[in-house]
Amino acid sequence: SSASAAATEGAAAPGEEAPKKKKKKKNKAAVAGQEVQGEEGKPKKKKKKKKKKKAEDGQVKAAVEQQSGGVPAGAGLALAGAAAVAAYFGFTKMRKGGGGGGDSGGGSGAEVAAATAQRAQSGGGGAVNDPLAAAEASLRAALGEGGGGGGGGSGDSADLDAPPAPPPPPKKLTRAQKSQLNGVMSEIRSQEAVSLAGRGMGDEGCAYVADALALNDVCAAVDFTSNGMAEKGAAQLTVALEGNEKLEELVLSGNSLGDEGAKVLCEFLASSAVPIEILNLSSNGIGDEGAAAIAEMLRRNTRITSLDLSNNMIDYEGTVDIAKALAENSALSELKMSGNYVGSVGASALGEALKGNEGLSQLNLSGNDIGDEGVVQLARGLQEHKGALTSLDLGNNGIGVAAGKELGAYAAKAKKLQKLNLYMNELGDEGCYPLCDALAKKKKSKLESLDIGGNNIGPGGAPAIANLIKECETLTNLEMGYNPVGPKGAEAIAGAIKYGGALDTLRMGWCKLDKDGAGHLADAMRYNESISVLDVRGNVIADEGCAAFARSLRIVCEKMRELDMGYNEIKDKGAYAMAEALKQNTDAALVELGMANNYISKFGSVALLEAKDIVEEINPDRTLNINMGAEMV
Repeated sequence: SSASAAATEGAAAPGEEAPKKKKKKKNKAAVAGQEVQGEEGKPKKKKKKKKKKKAEDGQVKAAVEQQSGGVPAGAGLALAGAAAVAAYFGFTKMRKGGGGGGDSGGGSGAEVAAATAQRAQSGGGGAVNDPLAAAEASLRAALGEGGGGGGGGSGDSADLDAPPAPPPPPKKLTRAQKSQLNGVMSEIRSQEAVSLAGRGMGDEGCAYVADALALNDVCAAVDFTSNGMAEKGAAQLTVALEGNEKLEELVLSGNSLGDEGAKVLCEFLASSAVPIEILNLSSNGIGDEGAAAIAEMLRRNTRITSLDLSNNMIDYEGTVDIAKALAENSALSELKMSGNYVGSVGASALGEALKGNEGLSQLNLSGNDIGDEGVVQLARGLQEHKGALTSLDLGNNGIGVAAGKELGAYAAKAKKLQKLNLYMNELGDEGCYPLCDALAKKKKSKLESLDIGGNNIGPGGAPAIANLIKECETLTNLEMGYNPVGPKGAEAIAGAIKYGGALDTLRMGWCKLDKDGAGHLADAMRYNESISVLDVRGNVIADEGCAAFARSLRIVCEKMRELDMGYNEIKDKGAYAMAEALKQNTDAALVELGMANNYISKFGSVALLEAKDIVEEINPDRTLNINMGAEMV
């Protein structure tokens, strides 16, 4: 066309490199103001630019007129604008020697833009009279995205649905990386227990070092935590373990196995003779498909006794699969599934499965949003459990009053329960009573540790806890922090520990005790002969409360080893009182004093430091640590 001829005048043919222009020497006459006329003169250049500008305007105008035909009212303007932009880009590409699409050319950019936009407007690619589709097609064609090699691609929207490109091939290990990994392999071959946690080996590196486990008769425990192991690493691991008769513990926590990696590993473990007893697959992005493979493995594997599936993505469907497998498995004694999505349905399935299970003794389901209904069904199943749990963790599950009552009924029948964790639920006073009452009345109780912190238990529930302390002779560890029992609740607890109980550790942080509650506990500590760890952080006991504990420490105390009074708004006055108590009773058993995050100045700190020096000088074999927060005195 005439526009094309004007545009390409003095330029190289398409596909050829444009010739370089020679530098023009300045003409002295032109510098003096005399304009030089000629073939290379400036006036001719100005005329050429005008011609090119007219050709460009004509090209755009032609494209706009061609695109606007038959477009509904209101859409013509958008379509014309898009066509103009497309034509401009196409024309620019043509000037540079480029075709509209593909590796083999296929026409000028402007022609492809106009033709593609016209097809999109008239129905090509399934977009009938769609100005937006036409605009998209025009821009794609103008930018050279219209098609693959061969002939100038269509630019239709169907190209957007093309299958994704295959993933790039895995990176090959460098010589330096192999050298480092060879050192890791030497560790595996020479040590009985090897920790490779956080080495950053990646999937390729894990696959490489896994070979060190082949025919290995030395290493019994290996930890691959947080190394980026995925399906390839898991596959190579199974190959290496085929002939292994030594490995008993395999930790793969914090990797990227996912469902596929879990399938590869569990299919191998289902039939392999490798003597692995402890398997940790926590934090691996395993979902219900992987859980199904794990369940099948549990049906056939009779060697694994401990399985950790914490912090994965297992929903109730995967939990149901695992529950069914537990009904057939008597070898597994410990199951950890905290931080998944078990829910009430999954918990109910586990309760039903445990009725016929004889092997499970430790169960951790914390952080699974089980709720009252799920815990009720689980507790009922546990009451018929043929085996006997020693540890049950149901923390952070939205448990309320109904669950507290059913757990109490289970606790009354539990033969070997030693540890019960109900941290961060909603038992309240009403749920606390039936639970603590059942535990207190349990004859020949085995309970050693109870965590009921963060359950909104107030002064009304504290007497039930106090009664449990007095009646349960095996209870040595009690966590009841984050319950607003207040001074009245503290008085009830103090009455229980003053002359009775077997508590070794009592934690009452953030219980709103204030100075009066601290006074009750401090007074009880004068007579208590069992508590060695007392935590009263965050109770605003102030100087008065600190002074009360100082008065108790002046008396010979052979059991109290740790006292934490951090976050209590204690000032220098309280620090001075504590320093004097330490100096007066240098024979006390205290080795850890927590005073962090209070309002103690350097003067109070110096007083405590002097007391520490005196205690350690009199007792050369004793070290007294005073935690001031920013520094350890």
